Amino acid sequence: MHNERGNSIPDVSILKSLSNILNVSGTELINGERINNEKLESADKVIIDNLNIGKK
Repeated sequence: MHNERGNSIPDVSILKSLSNILNVSGTELINGERINNEKLESADKVIIDNLNIGKK
């Protein structure tokens, strides 16, 4: 997907597969940096919960 500025944004449906391939969490993939485990678990839960709400 491209926005009005011509920047590419990956389709959210591929984020899980992409994060698995790159061996990073979805949160780390989105943020572009490694996160310590305690913060990562909390952040991933928030993302997963919000994605699940969007599917309903």
